[in-house]
Amino acid sequence: MRISFAGDQVLTGDEAAHALLDFASVLAKHQTSDEVELRTVQATGDPGISRFLLGPTSQIVISSHASTIAEPDNADIVVSIRRRIDQLTQGGPEHDPPGLEV
Repeated sequence: MRISFAGDQVLTGDEAAHALLDFASVLAKHQTSDEVELRTVQATGDPGISRFLLGPTSQIVISSHASTIAEPDNADIVVSIRRRIDQLTQGGPEHDPPGLEV
């Protein structure tokens, strides 16, 4: 998937892109913000790390993108994002400190 955010575009896997968008939506509904780091593929085709500051006014677009480049492995980060979404939506214990370290 292609993620467009703050005038930049990067590629990442479908699960990671959808988790990022879902998390941004939940954060906006709760009038709060947080940071997420994802393993991505840059416009040059090189692997990289992209750090997203998500909040109530975040504008993110995800779109399908055909590519022969292997998706970066973000399985651990997706699990953490989904857990944080559950904590916010279910009123559980405070979520992890801001920022997911890779």
